[in-house]
Amino acid sequence: MGQQGQKDADRFAVGFSYSGEGRALVAPLAEELARRCGRQRVLFDRFHKAELARPDLDLYLPRLYRDDTELIVVLLSPTIQTSAGAAWSGAEFASSSSPTPKSGSCCCGWVILANFPSWSF
Repeated sequence: MGQQGQKDADRFAVGFSYSGEGRALVAPLAEELARRCGRQRVLFDRFHKAELARPDLDLYLPRLYRDDTELIVVLLSPTIQTSAGAAWSGAEFASSSSPTPKSGSCCCGWVILANFPSWSF
């Protein structure tokens, strides 16, 4: 805790939540953010392999999003419900999309990106 009971800065400036199939879209964004603010400030699985290689990842990862991440970027795709990682991504999203702000913050920060091939950006 910082001065006068204020919470220190979150560990991660941004965290990405996506199914495995979305990695190709997320990776360039994560790399650019890592270049600008350091890999340690970007919650992306390739940057934290050792930490995320744990049997209770389904419990640990949502806490990282909720308690240690300033901005959560969620990538949705039309196949997320049928992909093998749907339950894992669903758990992340459920935790990260909580409407209750963190203690000491004024708002929740998240961005949702949708990956639908018929859409052009």
